[in-house]
Amino acid sequence: MPPRKLNGRQQKLLKKTNYKTGNKDDRKRVKINACQYGLLFKNGVYKKLLTEGKYWIFGYKNVLVYDITRPFAAPVELSILLQDEAFANVLQVIEVRDGTQSQL
Repeated sequence: MPPRKLNGRQQKLLKKTNYKTGNKDDRKRVKINACQYGLLFKNGVYKKLLTEGKYWIFGYKNVLVYDITRPFAAPVELSILLQDEAFANVLQVIEVRDGTQSQL
């Protein structure tokens, strides 16, 4: 999914956030619905797969939310993500004849 544009209020809040202090202002609430999965990154490094539920995210962490009904486009190298057993169990990798891979 392409990133959505922030409205004026969200842009102001983003400017006020001080990510270096670790204050409680750095927190954000993320909701993963039944037909979604979230990929948790800390400082740009993949940490774990988030399943359905509500999560508080603090500090330098970021969550990318994906819809399971759409093809998956890996934000980082797929082999890195497949090292996580929980992620590997969720994703179906299909080898196509020409040697490339497709994800469902």
